[in-house]
Amino acid sequence: MAKSTSATGHNAPDSGTPRLIDRLEAIFSRHVVPVIIVSLSLLLPVSGTRYYSSSDTLHAAMKVLKDESGTLDPGTARRALSLQPAVLYRDTHLSERPFWLSVETPVPWDSGSIIVEFPSRHTQAIACWDLTSLMPLGNAERTDDNAPWNESLTARKAGFALRLSQHVTQIRLLCRATSIGPARLTVKLWNAKAFRQSEELFHRDVGLLEGSMLILAVFAFITALINHEGVFILLAVWLVGNLRLAELSIGSDMQWLGYTVPYSWMPVIRQLTVATYFIVTYSMLDAVFKQELAAVGRHQLILRAARFLGRALLLAAIVLPYRTFLPVMWVIASLGIGGVVFILFRLIASTHSRVAVWFAASLSITLFASFSDVLGTAFRMKGLVAAFDSMTATLLSSLIAALAVAEQLRIEHRRLAITQSQFQETYDTTPVGLFTLDLDGHIIRGNPALRRIMQYDSRSEDHPWTDYFEAGAWDKLRAIAHRRGGEEIELRSAAATGELPKWFLLKATLTRGHIEGSLQDITARKRASERLHFLAEHDALTGTLNRFGLEKTITRLMNTSAIPGAFVPFGLAYLDLDRFKLINDLFGHHAGDAVLQQVVERINTKIGHDDALGRIGGDEFVIVVRSGDMEHAAMLCHNLASEIAGPPYQLGRRAFQVRASIGMLEVSQAIDVSDAISAADRACRAAKFKHDHVVVYRHEAAVLTERAETLRLIDRLRGDLRSAGLYLEMQPIMSVRTPYDTLDFEVLLRMRDAMGGTVPPVKVIAAAEESGHISELDKWVLTTTLEWLEQHSARLSKTRFVCVNLSGASLNDEHFVSDIFNLLDAHAPILNKLCIEITEGVALHDLVNTRRFINRLQAAGAKIALDDFGAGYTSFSYLKNLPADALKIDGAFIRSMAEHSSNTAIVEAIVALASNLGIRSIAEWVEDCGTLETLATFGVDYVQGWVISPAQSPDAILNARSAADFIEDEHVAAFVRRHASESGNGPFSYERSDTFPF
Repeated sequence: MAKSTSATGHNAPDSGTPRLIDRLEAIFSRHVVPVIIVSLSLLLPVSGTRYYSSSDTLHAAMKVLKDESGTLDPGTARRALSLQPAVLYRDTHLSERPFWLSVETPVPWDSGSIIVEFPSRHTQAIACWDLTSLMPLGNAERTDDNAPWNESLTARKAGFALRLSQHVTQIRLLCRATSIGPARLTVKLWNAKAFRQSEELFHRDVGLLEGSMLILAVFAFITALINHEGVFILLAVWLVGNLRLAELSIGSDMQWLGYTVPYSWMPVIRQLTVATYFIVTYSMLDAVFKQELAAVGRHQLILRAARFLGRALLLAAIVLPYRTFLPVMWVIASLGIGGVVFILFRLIASTHSRVAVWFAASLSITLFASFSDVLGTAFRMKGLVAAFDSMTATLLSSLIAALAVAEQLRIEHRRLAITQSQFQETYDTTPVGLFTLDLDGHIIRGNPALRRIMQYDSRSEDHPWTDYFEAGAWDKLRAIAHRRGGEEIELRSAAATGELPKWFLLKATLTRGHIEGSLQDITARKRASERLHFLAEHDALTGTLNRFGLEKTITRLMNTSAIPGAFVPFGLAYLDLDRFKLINDLFGHHAGDAVLQQVVERINTKIGHDDALGRIGGDEFVIVVRSGDMEHAAMLCHNLASEIAGPPYQLGRRAFQVRASIGMLEVSQAIDVSDAISAADRACRAAKFKHDHVVVYRHEAAVLTERAETLRLIDRLRGDLRSAGLYLEMQPIMSVRTPYDTLDFEVLLRMRDAMGGTVPPVKVIAAAEESGHISELDKWVLTTTLEWLEQHSARLSKTRFVCVNLSGASLNDEHFVSDIFNLLDAHAPILNKLCIEITEGVALHDLVNTRRFINRLQAAGAKIALDDFGAGYTSFSYLKNLPADALKIDGAFIRSMAEHSSNTAIVEAIVALASNLGIRSIAEWVEDCGTLETLATFGVDYVQGWVISPAQSPDAILNARSAADFIEDEHVAAFVRRHASESGNGPFSYERSDTFPF
């Protein structure tokens, strides 16, 4: 037990004592020593004696005279100076003229040599004489700054110094000084020993300034190299510029690292130093506070202006002499200082950044000290600025800049730590697999997402890449890693037996001997993409081709041929289920969908493997029959119709019977896909009226020929209508009461084909309506008619109205209506002859707009006729609301009057109704004399038809005297003469009837 206790008691001090001593050493080093250093530094200025004493110095009073002409000699200057008051200093205010000064004072010390110092660093040359005898005492220039003391007057420190004899009891000096810049002339008297101490102090301060600033600059430069931060290189350059400006301020810039700079270099060096410092200052400000400046926003304008000023200052430093450069520098530097101070304090106020505060303080002190002359000269504060110690300010600003650098390093270190932490967190939580592989394809490192995606055990050490992916995946990965182009590839997994393979998106790059990359599971996206690709060309319900897929298949078939240059014919069947809508309406769409799926199953049992089935509508299908044998295709259509109409379709306990109509088209040459489907659709519609519900159009079928003609017409109408073969004809409209006094007619559109024949107008109209050019066609007809009427107005004195028919599609087009009224305004003088025909169905479609349109036309001077009157169902009830000028009775009633007595009664009623409403009646399609006589007995106003005349050319109209001139049938002519005579308007009447002025 004793042994145990002794051992324990012996070991405790051995283990505790070293730790206690280490703690005491740490306290001594970290706390005690710094306190001792600070205490001694504060105690010595109070109780110690200053090594460099400045007590043996005196500011001497002097008299100063500016030599305006620069020609004064010492004697003249002495006499002029005697009249000047004594002062302690005199500012040259940038003058480069010589200044004379005299000093008369007793020697202030009992023994030793007297040194007279002229401390202005802007003084370039000085010469001195004895004030009594005018004997020269010496002269010196800045180029003599290394002159030895054996000469009486030499350049010393920042200015000049004159050594006087030890036996002098009275100082009597006359001196001539020449300066460049804002010089302040002063005279200081020194004891020789004290002056030597001041020189030592001056050079010590210069060395201290250079050493401290260069060490700080080197520190910043090394920091830039270590951290790869360009802003610290800017800081190092700025600190060197800061040093040179401080040396310029205290007058020691003619030295650098212990060497004297040739004086001839100094003007250029000083100018370039100031300009470069200006540019570097703003560059560093922009680099250090880039984010803060972006947040402040509008201060970027100040920085851009400062950069422009910096370039201007650099150019001035290169091309201007020193004396001219100074005023330019003062102006630009003053603006620059103001801009820097404003930006810095705004940054501090808006961002509260400690780094911004340190840099603001450092820059403010440096700029104030370095440009003290600029401030003093610009704002007349020479005395205040001179009290600011440039050397102290430079060291202080450098210390503050070092603190700013340290603060920035601390922030960057903290930011880096946070970034690393965030990166690790992101690495662990990202849903994308991140990996690192060696060059042999083994997984070195992977995040949790990778382990989850690849499903490998992290506890196992060996994970070859090839074990998890398809053959060749490793070669693909290495290929994109070595290319380093940021490529992406898709890889497929090595699927286990009975499982579907997975798909992955891979990125990889080669970095430091490893392959870094990412792996993303895109299996769901891949399958969705495949599904979307399928649905892009297939119907989602039935799985057949949709319209796009069907058109793509037909196009590919038209462009593919077994024999080059030859077309392989094929069949196109259009299948429509009859009355299928009833199933949807009665039992719901789910029932209809189920029936459609069963229909598709039956169709697939009949068509061949090379045939294609597509669904292009609710119950409409298209089948591409690859066999060019139309007998086989026709048989297939009949079989399909029988199969579809076969056994009922079962849906639960319900059974549905479905029939189909099929139209088959033989495609024997390449045509437009939509035209082919449209032709097959027309065949299907025709099949609905046949008992077997099947119609087959071979390639020579009339319907296809007509369709081709229509397409050719559409192509012609798409071009210039003036060159499309269009022209006008005019069919006379005869007044029944005054047939010889009027020459009225209707304008009819005609078109010539390529062979010079006439295209039926109904086909032209149909093609224009199908292609959407009907409004352009109507506008051409109306424009051509109005221009022709205006050109031949003098020869159409008997013409009371000219009818022009406008289509319903045009009247429903607001742009067309606007263009028409602009056209009517341009032809206002002849609008009283124009009569616009509107089909009754169009007029009744929108009664309000039609009435507004009619009123506007009549206000312009034109007339309105309701065409095809009687063809609708509501004509009589709405007629009273339409202010029409005439009714054109539908020709179907007129042509069949002799066959159907009911039509005769209808026509008689329409004529009577029009007469009672004060509207003129016009009968169309009058083709025989009997019909004409009947209409005359009804009191119809005008007749139009072949019984009077077919359509005539415009020249024939111009050469006629009246509409009756075109009658060729003698029986008709005799009736017209007789009826006109009975009405008092025969061909030999001397008075013209105006009873019906329409």
